[in-house]
Amino acid sequence: MSAKRYFFLGLALSVFIAACNNNTDCDTGITCDTQYPVSGLLSIRVTLNAENTRVPVAVYKGQVEDSVLYFVDTLYSEKISYNVDVEQRYSAVARYNAGDKTILAIDGDKVKVSSEENCGYDCYTVKDAALRLDLR
Repeated sequence: MSAKRYFFLGLALSVFIAACNNNTDCDTGITCDTQYPVSGLLSIRVTLNAENTRVPVAVYKGQVEDSVLYFVDTLYSEKISYNVDVEQRYSAVARYNAGDKTILAIDGDKVKVSSEENCGYDCYTVKDAALRLDLR
């Protein structure tokens, strides 16, 4: 009886291994980037108007409160994108004039990497970051 038990155990194990090797989650029609990405896009949207024909922007790594200034730029168009490192949070401050007052717009987002297995490979996708610094 013990020989029968080993036979059925071996049979069950064989079926399990064969099922694991059968790549039913294999979609050859998708693009699979197997290289881990090192950069993504950080897009920034601002508002241009008669009083603000250009908008100064300060971009920080992490939160604005962390004060890790990454770069500054002056935007002359309402949307721009920068290549930045992945798996990093970015925050930014835009400075607007409103008569004799100053309005600050602040936002933050993270450039993320996700992975999914396809045909036995890890496929990486970048989720870019978008900062809304426009006047709403």
